[in-house]
Amino acid sequence: MNTSYDSSKRRFPRRPLLAPVGILLNGEYRVYPSFDVGERGVGIMCDRPMDKNQQVVVCFFINHGCFVVCRGEVRFCRAEGSGFRLGFEFTNIRFEDRRTIREYIAFATETASDTGRPVTG
Repeated sequence: MNTSYDSSKRRFPRRPLLAPVGILLNGEYRVYPSFDVGERGVGIMCDRPMDKNQQVVVCFFINHGCFVVCRGEVRFCRAEGSGFRLGFEFTNIRFEDRRTIREYIAFATETASDTGRPVTG
């Protein structure tokens, strides 16, 4: 488990995303809460550590119900509270999904609890 992480190394902006993220690891699918997203990756809170460079499948809804499914790689894992804070880099993401995430980040209007769903009415 890699316990060090330097957020100043980020090359792309991120935005809070408080939504469930599915992680498929070694044939086991679990859902965890996310804390942010960028066009190159997503961060989650997890109940167990994962090794750096471990390969997973990541899936989540963002921006008007767009469902993103892609491969990812654990970039960092550190203990936080009673769980672990993990960051995943997307390693195989469709161009359209990356563009949707970029639009979500650029979207200046407040959304309902930053769940990725726009405020209506």
